[in-house]
Amino acid sequence: MKLRTYILLILLLFALAPMALLLAFGLPPMLDRLQVFYQQAHLQQLRADFRDLDQHIASRQALTGVVAKLPEPGIIVSSDNKNSQKAGEARLRYTEWINRLFGKSLDIISINFLDENGAARFWLERDKSGNLLKKTDSRPVMPSHAFLTSVLKAGPSAVLVSPIYTQYDDHQRGLLRLYIASAIRNNKGEATAMVVITVDPGGLARAYRDTLWVKNDGSYLYTSRKSPARKAFEDFPGLDEIFQRGRIGLWTDDEDHRMFWVPMFRTESNEPLWVGRIVDESPLAGLRNSLLITVAIVFLLVLIGVSLLAKWFADRLDRISKELGNGVHRIVENNEEVKFSWNKPHELHILAGNLTRLASTHARNNRNLRTHTRQLEQSNRFKTEFLANVSHELKTPLNSIMVLSKILKEDATVPAGQQKKADVIHHAGRDLLGLIDNILELSRIESLDEELKLEEINLRQLLDDTIDLMRPQFEEKGLFLKLKYAAGSPSTITSDSDKIRQILKNLLSNAVKFTDRGGITIAIKMLFNADYRGQPLHITVSDSGIGIPVEKQKHIFEAFRQADGSIRRRFGGTGLGLNISRRLAALLGGSLDLTSTEDSGSAFTLALPLEYYRSQPAETPEAGVTAESESEAATSTASTSTLPAADFSGQTVMLVEDDIDTLLQLTQIMSQWGITVIAATDEDEIREVLREEPECLLIIINSRICDTNNCDSISIIQNEKISGTIIALAEDCTLINEELVQAASDCLTTPINAQQLKSIIDESINI
Repeated sequence: MKLRTYILLILLLFALAPMALLLAFGLPPMLDRLQVFYQQAHLQQLRADFRDLDQHIASRQALTGVVAKLPEPGIIVSSDNKNSQKAGEARLRYTEWINRLFGKSLDIISINFLDENGAARFWLERDKSGNLLKKTDSRPVMPSHAFLTSVLKAGPSAVLVSPIYTQYDDHQRGLLRLYIASAIRNNKGEATAMVVITVDPGGLARAYRDTLWVKNDGSYLYTSRKSPARKAFEDFPGLDEIFQRGRIGLWTDDEDHRMFWVPMFRTESNEPLWVGRIVDESPLAGLRNSLLITVAIVFLLVLIGVSLLAKWFADRLDRISKELGNGVHRIVENNEEVKFSWNKPHELHILAGNLTRLASTHARNNRNLRTHTRQLEQSNRFKTEFLANVSHELKTPLNSIMVLSKILKEDATVPAGQQKKADVIHHAGRDLLGLIDNILELSRIESLDEELKLEEINLRQLLDDTIDLMRPQFEEKGLFLKLKYAAGSPSTITSDSDKIRQILKNLLSNAVKFTDRGGITIAIKMLFNADYRGQPLHITVSDSGIGIPVEKQKHIFEAFRQADGSIRRRFGGTGLGLNISRRLAALLGGSLDLTSTEDSGSAFTLALPLEYYRSQPAETPEAGVTAESESEAATSTASTSTLPAADFSGQTVMLVEDDIDTLLQLTQIMSQWGITVIAATDEDEIREVLREEPECLLIIINSRICDTNNCDSISIIQNEKISGTIIALAEDCTLINEELVQAASDCLTTPINAQQLKSIIDESINI
């Protein structure tokens, strides 16, 4: 993201944050308060509708009290034969009188006279036509025994109302039953019988069409649904939670439908009977929408005004930032002495003067550094040439000394004392010749004159020949030398057999030199992991010698360095063997590593590719300025000699790479095409580049980095939602991390092929 955008966003944030906070924390509570008022009005209306039902039940209580006090009600429930005729006449009179009194009260469905034990003695039920109350043969359903006992124990003139009884008829329609009862008392005021009137409150309740009646288990009482077994919990998800709380609740769904649910009555099982009614939100929704539209219009006008002001201020800052960025680019890239001239404000004027002085100092120091680098390169080249020339000049007289000393040592006419002296001269000359050969080999590697003779090598034969060559030295010290060839190891590889043999000879010579008992084992195996990807063949030379202290291991591969001075005095040697071996391993596209414990032996592992591929040699501490400069020059030549013509000016590419040689090679190629290359080696640098250059055309990630940090780099890039194409960089595209395979749209192999890179860039631009 550009600096101008950052500034604009910050200004907008400071200007609009107070208004946004006001709208976020002020408007929603106001709308919620309006909604609460509207819902309370609905609830009051619901309660008012059911107030008529309460009044109706109260009137039925009064009628029940009247029936219980009519003349001679006890005769109706009498079981005395003497009074049977009289009771029959009384029942006829009661039937006629009740029909005249309750004939049109259709909610009264039965009147029952019970004795003091709760047994029905006389009952009237409304016929199917709904006009008259008649005596039937089937006994009516009575309330619970506990309720009837409460009626008998109630005080004089007391009329009790039972809980709501719910049941279903033959057509699976819900029915409500309410029992209103009062005791029938004799002249002494004793309760001798009772009258129970069965009322159907559902008739009045069904008059409210927008009302639903639901039992506590979710089953409907009155419903027109085709499936009576369906429950309200299925039609209204979440309703069971409201029922569990047992108090008034507001139900809503995803489509903003709302219903009030009220526990209106208690049923015979002491559970609430719920009443639900739809809450109409249309008036409130209209008010809310108009309020939101008004607020949105005001907010939009303020946003436009603030945006214009912020844009004007951001343009001024952006102009200064561009001048600063262009000036720094000219200083870094072109080594120019840039002059910055900002007059206002005062702080910028001081900054401009400091930057101008910094640019002048940087250009002067850079020129001095380049001059010093050229001098170092020339000095190092002279040193290498001197070593090579002196070594060649020394070999001729040294060969003569070795030949003459050998002749004297083997001449029988020479005294024994002189033969021993000649033998000492011969051994010293041989050691000196080995030193000269090592110096020549080192100079050839540093001057990049070492050539590879690639061929298909029989690995087992090469190892056997090397062991046969070195075996006499081991037998002389009484040490064993054995070879372990693991299953699955290759029979042939493509590489330089002479270089591999020289490395093995150096390792075996060191092993036999520093081992007094036990022996040496050469182990061959295949290993694929993140550390040795592309170098699966491992040749390990393990000895049981003196070992190397941990603090000395980091210096063991340096030229003319051994573990300490006593090693050289005791065992001899120049300290060049391991340095040359590591350089040769890098030249073959492999590596040489050490694992050692003091007094427990050492293990040197040579890791090689199965087939040699031309890549940059590994950096070694002794390469110095000359080796790095010549390697860079060789890379530049190799990259540009066959460089295809292209113009990608204005494009930016990010390289997630920590190898300096690969960075230099890719940068030189793409710079000649006009591409700006930005390098990043860790997570912080990746985030910084993505913020500064969000329009990257390509993001090239080395698979080795992805292996070591579990592809955190990819997660960062994906979280930043960058539109640039991710390209994997690997020696073998078939062995890259699975997460990188999924994220990358293509794979670029090393060594870098300029034509392949150009094709990837062309394809990304066309997308």
